[in-house]
Amino acid sequence: MPVSDEIRERKARQGMFFISLGVGATSVVVLMLLFIVGYMVYRGSARLFFSPTYVLYHADGSVSTTRINESIEFDAVDELGRSEVQSPLQAAKQFRSLKVHEMTYGSAPIPDGTVVEVWKDDLEEVVDPWEADNPDAPKIKKLVPKKKEEIKNAASMAYDLEKGAYSVVLKDGTRREFDKAATLHFRQGAELLNRKTLVTRYLQNNPDEDARRRAAAAELIASSARENAHAVDPRWKVWLKAPVEKTSGGVTWLLEERTREFSAVTAFTIVDRWNWFQFFWDFPRSGNTEGGVLPCIYGTVMMTLIMTVLVAPFGVATAVYLMEYAHDNWFTRLIRIAVANLAGVPSIVFGLFGLGFFVMAVGGGIDRMLYTAEMVETRDGVRFTGRILEKTADHISIQLKDGSEKKVPMAEVKASGQVVDKVFGTPCILWAALTMALLTLPVMIVASEEALRTVPRELREGALALGATKFATITTVVIPSALPGILTGVILAVARASGEVAPLLLTGVVAHKDQLPTNVLEKFMNLAYHIYDLSVKSQPNKIEEAQALAFSAALVLVLVVLAMNLLAILLRARLGSGRRG
Repeated sequence: MPVSDEIRERKARQGMFFISLGVGATSVVVLMLLFIVGYMVYRGSARLFFSPTYVLYHADGSVSTTRINESIEFDAVDELGRSEVQSPLQAAKQFRSLKVHEMTYGSAPIPDGTVVEVWKDDLEEVVDPWEADNPDAPKIKKLVPKKKEEIKNAASMAYDLEKGAYSVVLKDGTRREFDKAATLHFRQGAELLNRKTLVTRYLQNNPDEDARRRAAAAELIASSARENAHAVDPRWKVWLKAPVEKTSGGVTWLLEERTREFSAVTAFTIVDRWNWFQFFWDFPRSGNTEGGVLPCIYGTVMMTLIMTVLVAPFGVATAVYLMEYAHDNWFTRLIRIAVANLAGVPSIVFGLFGLGFFVMAVGGGIDRMLYTAEMVETRDGVRFTGRILEKTADHISIQLKDGSEKKVPMAEVKASGQVVDKVFGTPCILWAALTMALLTLPVMIVASEEALRTVPRELREGALALGATKFATITTVVIPSALPGILTGVILAVARASGEVAPLLLTGVVAHKDQLPTNVLEKFMNLAYHIYDLSVKSQPNKIEEAQALAFSAALVLVLVVLAMNLLAILLRARLGSGRRG
């Protein structure tokens, strides 16, 4: 075989290897993307179209059903007798846990030689531990555990979780009951054990009994799952929560409140009902764990549109300067290095810059120029704001904002001076959009520069040959020809800005807002931050509900980004087809 054929064959094999490697990597990326989107659709699609309702089974045999937008919550009691508010799923989980704990650690025989000690808390006056070094320190009342009794002939013990009390069976067959105030400890020689440690040692020495108890607990959990019903303690209080309309200062909002108490409930089931896309147009409620994401969608789209309007002109102008006007010198290279480094700066740094520069410096400066007023505050806490006309030893005369004049006796004056109303100097949509514009500016510059580079040089030369100025050539020939590529930069900027959270934390986003923002100086909700809030900062008693809504909100964010990108793609395709025509 000739040498040239061997070289050609070797290069062909190398080429096939890299082609296969590229196809494999692309396939992995596509599969990962499909898996992520499919998982979000699987976990989050239910709450997009359906809302949970609850069917309650009462101890008297009756059944109650809630409606859409209504929820229930339990005043659950733990094994120590403490009551806490729980969501339905958390309450059912706690009840199962208590039952499993009772079945596993509820009883055990007491080994010979074990002394059962009965302890109770007594209210005594003791020295305040924070002032132990002070001999004259006052005494405080404190619950102090005291040993009340010893039982030396105990045969077995049991703990009733429902009553929260111990019972001990003696060797002569008698049974002793203790109230909730008593706590039992078990002394074996010099070692003092609590109930759980005593039972654990018993189960370790009796593996058959341990296996039997664990199997019974597993059967309890499995039976609950098979019946599709969640059992709860009928002694727990169950409340219906519904949105109630509130009005204050001319502003109306919905607040979830307890409206009535149900009779004793033994179990409940969850039934999903069609909600007519309520998730898209409803406001979040109950700590963001119920309701919809309308203010999140509105805030995300509003901030992204403002950011796009701000970043596109500056990105295109910078790219035009670098491509059409600037020479290849140290200054141009410095700009390109700065743009490349700016793209690698962590997003939280942009948030700090936005807070320090836009909010505090620019916004605060505007407030000091336009919204500075003088004020007089009385000793009663009343503040008058306006312009001080006269200040004497007897009184201060101030002209109020409505034009009237007020004289305040000097004896009643607590403080006077200048006050600045915060109008621009507070986080809001405008500063968040400007911060995100800075964050996406490098992406916009690079994409626009690449788009301008694809415009044939002949088009520029032809326009100049026909007598057009360089500026006219750029605005009428170069930019229109590069517009599809520039819109690609817009798509990348929108995708980058829509998923960022860190800069918004410092420049205007809030976790909850009852009204849609009406101007750019208001704070706003954001879908990406809403997902973070549901995933990380949700209420401990509503973790399951928050996780379901987090996936739904993530799916909505993907849909919103796709919708905004689709508009840009359609516009780019239309411009491209118009130019070819």
